[in-house]
Amino acid sequence: MKNKFKYIESYYDVSEIINFYNKINDAWTDNTFKIDKINYGVSGCWDVPLHLEIESNPVHGLIKKLREDFGNFYLNTGSLRYQAYPFLPHSDIQQDYAVLDFLKLKNAKKYMTFLIPLTWKEHVHPGTAFFSSPPELNEDLYRDRLDVLPHFSKEYENEMIRYSVSGIVDWKNSGDLVMWEDFVFHSTTDHHSYNFSKDPAQFCKSFLSIRVYLV
Repeated sequence: MKNKFKYIESYYDVSEIINFYNKINDAWTDNTFKIDKINYGVSGCWDVPLHLEIESNPVHGLIKKLREDFGNFYLNTGSLRYQAYPFLPHSDIQQDYAVLDFLKLKNAKKYMTFLIPLTWKEHVHPGTAFFSSPPELNEDLYRDRLDVLPHFSKEYENEMIRYSVSGIVDWKNSGDLVMWEDFVFHSTTDHHSYNFSKDPAQFCKSFLSIRVYLV
């Protein structure tokens, strides 16, 4: 697969961003969901709005730097995410034409997702995996990297054949940047060393997710 993702270590100092959202102490929207395909039976995150309407929000500084480095984009969606359970391979198209129709209406030339790690719990080993689908012969198959990838439930294990692993990014620091273009298949990494929970106090990691488009 053409390399459509990028990892930049220590991209931005996020200490003020972390403090900002801790002080807001906003309500979390439960976007976890049941899914038979994953061995845990559940996936997803709790989300908090970015609150870009607040002028003193330090995320404005992050967005300014992203625009300097990646172009004068327009914001589509974004949130602060607290992850409960891993995600299986998926793309940002979602389940209908809404995103595609919106981008075509805007005459968008490129769609980008920025993921900025903030915090994570001990034993989580956070990261993001990227996939080719259909699989490419010069890449590891999904089944070859089950040591660091989420497991499909037994009845859906045959779906692994759809993917080869084009890259695995291990998060090293708060403030790293993981970026991908358009609708690349991606997932959470999972080292199978953390006791995931639906208890918000037991979230495994937090990160900013910002989706943008260029015209």
